[in-house]
Amino acid sequence: MSNTPPIPQAPRPPELGPKPTEPKEGTYKAKAVTPDATGAPHEFGRSKNGSPELLVHLYLPDLGRTYVSPLYFSKDAAPYSEERLRALGCRDLVTLAGIDSNEVDTSLTYEAFDSKWRLRVQILSGGGVFHSSNPMPGGGKEFAAVVAATLGRSALSGGENGSGGQKPPF
Repeated sequence: MSNTPPIPQAPRPPELGPKPTEPKEGTYKAKAVTPDATGAPHEFGRSKNGSPELLVHLYLPDLGRTYVSPLYFSKDAAPYSEERLRALGCRDLVTLAGIDSNEVDTSLTYEAFDSKWRLRVQILSGGGVFHSSNPMPGGGKEFAAVVAATLGRSALSGGENGSGGQKPPF
């Protein structure tokens, strides 16, 4: 017998259970539901941490259902939310004019949250907006000159196979 006390164990989190299978995770086409004059059915509010939040109702024809996609407007999240609204066709945050103009791709995934599986519905808007860290003020002409200097030949300029006479290495 040992005189060493037992090592305390941290409480185990509750079991999550199997991940749901319906609706099936994946990418689906969706369109925002047409708002009425007051902006309904979309909901304006604040998240639990106080950030402005817009709950956008999306109809997914393949599933025959409407799901909600939250958009947050904290300083960090706002550019992404604005991009998603633009993808839907929204032109005005007050009236949500145009929000039902465009069909968009949405992603449905399950995430563990507060020991439960939650369905996450996210508007895919093309992967974000990127800008060069070193823009070339001369535009395409300057860019083509730099590419030619880098490659030792001009790119995409005729040649027998349309690529400056070089065959791709693959």
